[in-house]
This record gives sequence, C-alpha cells and structure tokens, in this order.
Amino acid sequence: MKIPKINLNQEQLKLAFYSVLGILALVFIFQLFKKTGETIGIFDTEEEKEEKERTKKAIDDFKKDVDKKGIKPTRTAAQWALVADSIYNALKFSGVGDDKAKAYTEIIRILNDADAALVVKAFGLRQEYAFGVPIGKPKTLVQFVQDNFNERDINDINRSYSRSGMTFKF
Repeated sequence: MKIPKINLNQEQLKLAFYSVLGILALVFIFQLFKKTGETIGIFDTEEEKEEKERTKKAIDDFKKDVDKKGIKPTRTAAQWALVADSIYNALKFSGVGDDKAKAYTEIIRILNDADAALVVKAFGLRQEYAFGVPIGKPKTLVQFVQDNFNERDINDINRSYSRSGMTFKF
C-alpha cells in the first residue's frame, strides 16, 4: 500500500501549527481549572465529601454537647456569627495580608464553651487565600487559628479560656 504524499502550502502549515497550539493551550487551561476546582472544592472526591460531612457533624455534636450542659452564651448566635466573620476576614489572606492582632482580639472575646460552640458553628469551613488564589482545602476555625498563630499565642488563648472554666481549646 502506498502512502499518499500530502502537499501543504505555507498558510495550511500555519493553520495546522496554530490549531495544535490552541488545542494544547485548551488542555493546559482545562488542567489548571480542574486543579483549582479541586483546591477550592468544586470537584470534591467522595473521600473529601465524607471528610466535610464528618467535620460538620463534629461541629454540630460539639454544639449539642454544650447545649446539654446548660451553658448559656454571652451573646446571640447572630453576634457570634459576626465575630466568626471578623476572625475569618482578619485571617483569610495567608501571610502578609492577614491581621492577626484583630483576630486575636476577637478570639479572646469568647468567654465560655457556649460562645465557642456558636463561633465554631458559624465559622464552619472556610477557604484561605494567597494573593487572591485559594490555597489548600477549606478549614475550620481551629485549623485557621492553629495555622495562623504561633504556639505562644495559642497557649495564651488556651490559658485565658482555662481561667474562665472553658473546656474548649485550640
């Protein structure tokens, strides 16, 4: 069998080259979008979905345990939700863009386990960013604090909580 000879002129070669280049660019963009989607949770695996469900259940169980003890919060759930938002806004940008002093001040406002339960529940799972790009998986309040504060600050917070009789610790 004889293979036919293909004669391409300059324009056809350019078109073929740009077509291949365009296809490669589309594949690269798709892979980048897919990786970013996995990072921010658009394309969660079954294991990641189960982990999120376990985390949400643990947060709900913590809140139920505190409610059973009869501890009353010092503020309303809506007020603690604002505190959770304030902590997140202070810490959501990794590194240079965060405001640890503001977050620390908000965290110290938590006065008992009921307050902690409401803040942890309101915080839920939230995404951290570096230069406007999502990094890692969404985190709980405890994970945000552990990742953004040094050991000395966390120990100071925990000692403050212990003095007020709290069992919740970072």
